[in-house]
Amino acid sequence: MKKTEKNKNKKMNKQEWTLIATFIFLIILVIALIIVALNIKSITTNQSNDITIPILEENSKNEISVDISSMKENEEKEYVFTITNYKDYDINEKKIDYDINISSPESVTMELYKNNKEKNLLSNNQKIENNMLDKNSKVKDTYKLVIKSKTLMDKNAKITIEINS
Repeated sequence: MKKTEKNKNKKMNKQEWTLIATFIFLIILVIALIIVALNIKSITTNQSNDITIPILEENSKNEISVDISSMKENEEKEYVFTITNYKDYDINEKKIDYDINISSPESVTMELYKNNKEKNLLSNNQKIENNMLDKNSKVKDTYKLVIKSKTLMDKNAKITIEINS
């Protein structure tokens, strides 16, 4: 009778060990999934989708409004936009100059990069002049605006990007 009791205790110990190991594995899996979900959310909220603005004629004005009201203190976001000299199959037949003017609240700092270069185009002012779109071949200038908030943003806070040709 004592042998059967010992066998039952061994079986219970193996079953308990299996349940504990399974439970620990599930806890680790849940924690890993939470970490992955938070990282994905962070990536998607800090970078916006691309916007493409075709400039096909001189004296045109385009404006982009970037909502930054959800930014918290010391938060950083990236905003990517592209300026082209074509739309579908229509390509400029002459060179076009364009300027970019950016207006923002004082509670943010900004950096602007063109075509993945490391030079910040916004040194002391928020206007970039004398950009050129060539003629008869497709040209695409991609800009990345890095926005850093100094404080919690107001509910109506926005940045305006104006592209004038």
